[in-house]
Amino acid sequence: MSHGIDIPGASPIEPLLHEGGLGVLEAAMAWINKGVVVFGMIALLIAAFVLTYSVFSRYLIKAATDWQDEV
Repeated sequence: MSHGIDIPGASPIEPLLHEGGLGVLEAAMAWINKGVVVFGMIALLIAAFVLTYSVFSRYLIKAATDWQDEV
């Protein structure tokens, strides 16, 4: 859903910011979310590198890649 992005002249919707304990919890959850996203991106890059290396080494160099399953 675009939420009004495609409508000419539509004003942007401002996010609701909470105060007090709920605001602290909201900020903490946003910080944790960013951390998990960064961790996931790094893990995905490592997994892609391991898989690519495994394919090249197994078929081009004829080397065993038993360690890739543990990674």
